[in-house]
Amino acid sequence: MDDMHVVRTSVGEIVQKRLRVLKGPLVGCETRIRHVDRHKKLAMVRVGSSAAGEDFLLALPLEVPVKRDVETKAESAAETKTKAPRTEARAKDLPSIPLDPRDTSRHIRWYLATCLEGHEDAACAELRAAIPTPLITDAFVPRMEQQFKLHGEWKTETRVLLPGMFIVATGQIRRLTSKLFGTPLDVDLVRGADKWPAPIASDAQTFLGQVMDAQHVVCNSWSEIVDDELQVSVGPLKGLEHRVASFNRRRCYAMVRLRVGDDEYLLRMPLSIIARRETITGLRET
Repeated sequence: MDDMHVVRTSVGEIVQKRLRVLKGPLVGCETRIRHVDRHKKLAMVRVGSSAAGEDFLLALPLEVPVKRDVETKAESAAETKTKAPRTEARAKDLPSIPLDPRDTSRHIRWYLATCLEGHEDAACAELRAAIPTPLITDAFVPRMEQQFKLHGEWKTETRVLLPGMFIVATGQIRRLTSKLFGTPLDVDLVRGADKWPAPIASDAQTFLGQVMDAQHVVCNSWSEIVDDELQVSVGPLKGLEHRVASFNRRRCYAMVRLRVGDDEYLLRMPLSIIARRETITGLRET
C-alpha cells in the first residue's frame, strides 16, 4: 500500500508463458503470483509462509495488456544490461557485513549468496534442491522483526534482514563453487578482492548466530532511555547496549556496531524504545 493505504495497479506482460511485472507494487513478486485474470485485471497473490501452512491468496490489481510467445532481441539485450550491474556487484565486499579472506579449511563457514531482491526464499529453496546435502550444511534467509504503526495501532511483521541475499553454510567451499558453475541457478556467492567466495567474518558469524533464534529471525528488542542512557530489558540486544551506535525511535530500529580488527561495520537491527525517564523525576515521556 502507498501512503494513502491504496494498493495501486501493477502492469506486466506475459512472454513465453512467463509473467513479468514491469511497474507497480508487485514488481519482484512474480513468484508469489499463483493466477492471473487478464479480463478482470486481477492477480491471486500468495501471502504468508507456505512452509508453516499459514499462507493464503489475496486478489490484487494487475493489468497484463501484452501476451506473446516470442521475446524480441531488444528485450533480451535490455535484460542482459539490467543483469550486468548486479553481476558486477557480486565481486564487491558489502558495507554492512564484514568478510574474511578465502577459507580453505574444512570448518563450517557462512557465505552470503546474492539473488534478485524479493526472491530470497525461492532462490534459497532452489539452491537446496539443486546442490547435494553434504555440500551444504544449511541455507537460510535471515529475517528480523519490525514494529510499525498502522491505523493508530502498533503491529509486528517479519522482514528480510539482508534484501537480495541469503546465507549458505558449508565446509566444502571449493566443491560448492564448482557445483554452482554447473547449475542454471541465478545465484552467486559474494566474493572478496581475490574474486574467490569470501566467508562472513568469524566475529560477525558468531554475533549473528547469537542474535538470531532457531528460525533465523532477529527478534525485536525492548528498551527504555534512563538518564539519557539506553537500557535494553528484553531481546537479543540485552547487554549489548555498548554496540548501539544510533537508533531511530519512530521507526523502531538501531544501527549496531560489528567490529572486526580495526574496522567497524553497522548492521540495522530492530529496537523499540517504550519510554524515556529519569531516575529522580520518574516517568517523563511515554
